[in-house]
Amino acid sequence: MTNTPTIFNITAAQFEQAVIRTSFEKPVLVDFWAPWCGPCRMIGPILEKLAAEQSETWSLVKLNTDENPDISARYQIRGIPAVKLFIAGDVVAEFTGALPEHALRKWLSENIPSQEKKLFEEAKRHLAAGETGAGVALLEELFADNPQQLEYALSLAEVLLFSDPNRASALLAPHQNAKLSSEWPRISGLTNLLTWLITPPDVLPEGTGKPILETVLVAMRQQDFATVAAGLIELLQKDRMYFNEAAKTLGVAFFSYLGFVHPVAKQYRRSFDMWLYA
Repeated sequence: MTNTPTIFNITAAQFEQAVIRTSFEKPVLVDFWAPWCGPCRMIGPILEKLAAEQSETWSLVKLNTDENPDISARYQIRGIPAVKLFIAGDVVAEFTGALPEHALRKWLSENIPSQEKKLFEEAKRHLAAGETGAGVALLEELFADNPQQLEYALSLAEVLLFSDPNRASALLAPHQNAKLSSEWPRISGLTNLLTWLITPPDVLPEGTGKPILETVLVAMRQQDFATVAAGLIELLQKDRMYFNEAAKTLGVAFFSYLGFVHPVAKQYRRSFDMWLYA
């Protein structure tokens, strides 16, 4: 396998070898460009820089659309720059126009296959199958190698939330100020649940809602989610303002954690939402 990062100005005759056949060995990114195209001159050097940095994982091929109209027509190039990612002979991802470097890096990270991505997908498959030990082991391995990767930290925190809340809290702590992150709702929801998990019973004020919330918190620590959901709905019905609207703040975080496909969410979420906005 060659590590040559960029092949310039290939011809139609070279396309089969430089792109199609090579893409069975490793991904090939094709930059469809032309000398008169201003945006092409902007994105071209960035692609070449990234190709040099990441030559172990993908290669860049540049094709002049003016000189290769047949190839351009074959891949329906209607605007340039057009960038297409080939894997195993097929186009698997593409975009048109000039992207800044940070956006290109993000696009590449999302679309270029890697061993790291395969491990993460394997971890998620284990967790979905209820094989928690195997899933956590893979997540811990990924996080150890990539502690800056927020997705690994959040995935681990979600899995360990009830079994090891201290570890989950440590994973979330570095991200408590990431309010501009797209993952902030997930971060804040997990943090909210952690707060309730460590809330001692003696801080709950007297009121109609106290015994209900006590039952909810005990059930949550035991991962008895059906009892949690039923209790939150009962709290909304009987004392929705209790303890600074605990039923609302805890309930929103709880159902966000469960998502939409969890059996408890399917059974109780609609009723919770109905009473929440009643």
